[in-house]
Amino acid sequence: SKMCGRTRFALAAQQVEQAAGVQQQQQQQQQSRWVDRDRYRPSYNISPGHWTPILRLDEHNMPMLQTMKWGLVPSFTKHGEKPDHYRMFNARSETVDSKPVFSRLLSSRRCVVLLEGFYEWKADAGGKKQPYYVSFGEGNVMKMAGLYDVWAGGEEGPLTTYTILTTDSSQRLSWLHDRMPVILSDDTAVAAWLGTGKIPPVQQQQQQQHDGDEQQQQEKNQQGDDVKHE
Repeated sequence: SKMCGRTRFALAAQQVEQAAGVQQQQQQQQQSRWVDRDRYRPSYNISPGHWTPILRLDEHNMPMLQTMKWGLVPSFTKHGEKPDHYRMFNARSETVDSKPVFSRLLSSRRCVVLLEGFYEWKADAGGKKQPYYVSFGEGNVMKMAGLYDVWAGGEEGPLTTYTILTTDSSQRLSWLHDRMPVILSDDTAVAAWLGTGKIPPVQQQQQQQHDGDEQQQQEKNQQGDDVKHE
């Protein structure tokens, strides 16, 4: 089943640049390493259709940030069509190379999705769905494998959107959901995904998560009631 479509990224823009490793080194570097920086709005409650910072390679294979909308709208979408960001906000990593809508993006449209964590809902004994928040701890950034595309038919010009790759849940999270994002646990994994499209083996991911990195905490309506399940 689909991974839940709710995430969190509430870091300030400067912290995002630090986490992505693209902050300005010299004053004279006029060219910003972050396209559409002003579209980023930190939020505890992100759903498809929301703008978030994405790490990708530029034409010189240098890392850069670009604010993109979550929920892939393929480039072949007809002009004038209303984009549906809920249709493809996830892509199963196991079939990504066999589905044309995703496989055509593997050669040059790979990206890394930066988030603080994601929410999943699970029914309690009484059948009421409770949100759980999965993260690497306060202020730490999760990096997830993603694919992006550019649709020329956007209302305000070209629209850049992304999808998050998913995989089977690690043992520690299997009680909560059967799927989870493909997490790139270090700079080597990030470089491998951006460079060659190599997805870290599930065993390796599970081992790292088993080593106690990620935390799950039940959200006791920490941000009021604004985290809603749809």
